[in-house]
Amino acid sequence: MVLKQAFKLSRDCTKLFLDRNENHDTILKEYIDTYLKSIDIPYNVYPDTFLSFYNKLKLYLNVECGNIITTNGSEQALQLLLIHLSSKYKNIVKWEPTFGLIDFYSRSLNLNIHNYNFIYSDNAFFYTYQHSYPSKSIFYISTPNSPTGSNFCKHHLKYLIQKYQCSIFIIDEAYVDYADTDCLDLYKQYNNVIIVRTFSKAWGIAGLRVGYFLTKDQQCANLQPNYAPNIVGISAASFLLDNDSVVRESVSRCLHTKNELYNLTNSKIINTTGNFILLDTHLFNVNHLSDICLYKQVTILDVNYIKLSLIDLETMKMLIDLDYT
Repeated sequence: MVLKQAFKLSRDCTKLFLDRNENHDTILKEYIDTYLKSIDIPYNVYPDTFLSFYNKLKLYLNVECGNIITTNGSEQALQLLLIHLSSKYKNIVKWEPTFGLIDFYSRSLNLNIHNYNFIYSDNAFFYTYQHSYPSKSIFYISTPNSPTGSNFCKHHLKYLIQKYQCSIFIIDEAYVDYADTDCLDLYKQYNNVIIVRTFSKAWGIAGLRVGYFLTKDQQCANLQPNYAPNIVGISAASFLLDNDSVVRESVSRCLHTKNELYNLTNSKIINTTGNFILLDTHLFNVNHLSDICLYKQVTILDVNYIKLSLIDLETMKMLIDLDYT
């Protein structure tokens, strides 16, 4: 009992946590809980090299080339990469809004930041690409992107990779499990592409902090942190790789919920790729949401939105029905 009281979340536990795009699928959570209660973890020793996990991950990704570097969530992967690459590249190209810490790291490293906007069309946000970019840059591309829910067109992305061969492309695929396609083929085809992924979103173990990146650059491969990630996280991630159908079923339930809500509101919800929805505050009355849940307020192209992580359909319907006008 003392141990349980020693751990306390900083967020208001009386409200639904819908502010960080976490996976709240109860079926997946119960599946992971059952596994974690069944294992005997040697907490008193440092983690090993996790060779079996690497082999499972390579098999799952169907990737033989390059290196897989495991990190404490994808956030550490991005931090390590930007610190390393900033010694070679002085410009960073990104589209706003995106993962907020990219801007923080870029400023901390004194990178020249080149921001570009999304465009809005047919109730969705899209990447733009027909710009003139610095010839030698770090391109940070989150696809699908949060909070816009945008996918970068593979054809356009390939065009940029080929045109800016002296640049490096960091492709953040934190939400890739909710998309119809990924960029692994671009990673396999080009040497200037790095893929960053996480087990925090669709895989449902955000608190265990497991991420990784794929690179063919040997210097980037040397960025492997000592004893990262933790042994419990690797064990859970390895278990999920063995049972990835459970994760796919969780993703299917999430996408079904989003599609139902989209139809329920007559397509007034922004069409996003990911495990979240965007509510235009001009179209929805959100005054009561703060009494029920934690959420994220975002501004995209001068329009204010409420971003809500998706949970079960009935609860989401209750939230929308309560505040929908």
